[in-house]
Amino acid sequence: MCGIAALALAHGARMPAAWPELVSGVLLRGPDAHETRSFQLAEGTSVQLTASVLCLRGPCITPQPLATDALPGVVLIWNGQVWDTRDEALARALAAGENDGVHLLDRIAHRRQATVADALVSTLAEIEGPYAFVLLDYAQSRVYYGRDPLGRRSLLCGREAGSFFLASHCAAGMEAWAPEEVACSAVWCADLRDRSVRCIERHAPRLLLCDVPPAAAPAEPDQDMALAQFQRTLEQSVQARVTRIRSDAPDADTRVAVLFSGGLDCTVLAAMAHRHIPERQGIDLINVAFENPRALAHAEPGTPTYAVPDRRTALASLRELQAYAPGRHWRLIEVDVPYAEYLAHLDTIRALLQPSDSVMDLSIGAALYFAARGQGRGATTPARVLLSGLGADELLAGYARHRQAFRRGGAPALAQELQQDLDRLPSRNLGRDDRVVGVHGKEVRYPYLARDVITYLCTLPVSAKAGLDGEQFEDKRLLRRLALQLGLEQVALQPKRAIQFGARSAKMDAAAARRKGAEPLE
Repeated sequence: MCGIAALALAHGARMPAAWPELVSGVLLRGPDAHETRSFQLAEGTSVQLTASVLCLRGPCITPQPLATDALPGVVLIWNGQVWDTRDEALARALAAGENDGVHLLDRIAHRRQATVADALVSTLAEIEGPYAFVLLDYAQSRVYYGRDPLGRRSLLCGREAGSFFLASHCAAGMEAWAPEEVACSAVWCADLRDRSVRCIERHAPRLLLCDVPPAAAPAEPDQDMALAQFQRTLEQSVQARVTRIRSDAPDADTRVAVLFSGGLDCTVLAAMAHRHIPERQGIDLINVAFENPRALAHAEPGTPTYAVPDRRTALASLRELQAYAPGRHWRLIEVDVPYAEYLAHLDTIRALLQPSDSVMDLSIGAALYFAARGQGRGATTPARVLLSGLGADELLAGYARHRQAFRRGGAPALAQELQQDLDRLPSRNLGRDDRVVGVHGKEVRYPYLARDVITYLCTLPVSAKAGLDGEQFEDKRLLRRLALQLGLEQVALQPKRAIQFGARSAKMDAAAARRKGAEPLE
C-alpha cells in the first residue's frame, strides 16, 4: 500500500494552509518509507509528489515515487496490489514476489512506441486488483490518475484558485477545495497547461447481475455445482490475499487479521484463510465494542459495558473456529472503546471520512477506525493485512432492503436492488473504509470483491444466491450452504447485523438517536 499526495500550483498560487497536515496523514498510511519530489514545469506550474510506502510484497522496501531511465520525464505513485494479469512477464515477476509498481512502470516503458496515455491504459487493462495511482508526465505537463473499476482504494481530488490536488487521505481545513472521490469509471488526465481534466479511457462496462425476465431466464443451475464453483472461486481469492505477505518479524508471527463480528461473512473468510496460512502463524480476529451511554442507560443493571451483540457473536464463532482448526492459534483481539476515547478521536475520524459526511458514515467509520488500530485488551495485532467481508451482502442479498425488494416485486426487483448496491460500493463504502483503515498503516483486502468472484456470481440468477421459495426469503443462501459445507453449523445460522449496531457505534447519545443514518453530519 502507498499513501498519495500530489499538489499542482499554478504560478503565483499559494500552498493551502492545511496541506502539511494532509501530507502528515498520508505518511501514516505507509510507515516503511516516504519521499517527496518537486518539479518545476515550463509554464511556471510547480508540482509536489509525496508517497509513503507500506511494504507487503517484494524482498525489500521500494521507495516511491517510482521512475525509470527507460521512460524519462515520467514519475509514478502506485497504491495497489496486482492479483492477476494477462501479461506473462508481469505474472512471472509477481510469482517471484517482486514489487508490482516497479514492473507496471516497466511495462508502460516497454510500450514506449505508444503515447504515455496509451501505454498506461493498455497496461491497466491487463491487470486485476485494487489500485489508485498518480502518474506525472512532467515533460508534457500532464497528470494521469485513476482508481480500479471497483474503487477499492481511496483517491480524492479537488481544486481551488489555480491549484489542483490528488490524495489518498483528507484533512481538516481542505473543505474549500471541495474534495471528492475520483470516479472509478475511467482513467483521467489533468492538463496542467490549460487546467483541463478529461477522460482518456473508460473502464469496461459495469458488471451486470443476472436479472433477465423469468421467461427468458436460463435453466436453474445445479445447486451443488454452483456451490462447488463458488467455493473454488472464493478460496482462490482468499489464497491470493493471505499468501506471500512480506514481514520482517519471525516466521511464526501473525501476518493476517480478520475484521471480525463473528458473523457469517467474516467467519467463512477466517476458515478459508486457515487453509492457506502456515499453521505456525497465528490469525487474529479483531472485534470492536463501544461504550454507548445511551444503550447502557436502558440496559439491565449490572450489564457489562462492552457486552455488545458483536462481542457475544464473536466469542461463539471463535469457539467454532477453534473446533474447526484446533491446531491454529486463533486470537480474539477485543477492542473496547470508551466513550471518552471515541470523543477524543472524533475530529480525526470526521476528517478522514471526507467527502463522506452522513451519520451512518460516522458510525461505520468509527467502528472500522478503532478496529484497524488493532489495540485490544492486553494485546495488539501485528498484522498489517486485514480481511473484510464487505461485498457478501451486496452480491448475495444480505440486507433487509433485499427482502423488502423481493416482497415488493419478486426476483426482478431483488436483482435491481442488488445491482444498485454493487454500483454504489465505490462511492458509498470503499474509499471511506480505505481512508479510516489506512491511517493506521494497515491494508484492508476484500476477497468477496475479487473480479472472478463477482463475475461468477453475476452469472447466477438471484434464486441461486438467495432462497426465494414463494413468500419465503433466505438471505445469502449460497454462502450459508458454504458455511455448512465447511462444518460451521452455528455460523451458518447467524443473522445479518450491521457493524454500527453490532458494535454499538451508532446512536451514542439522545441527540444522535433522533437522527437518521442518511442525514449529513452537523
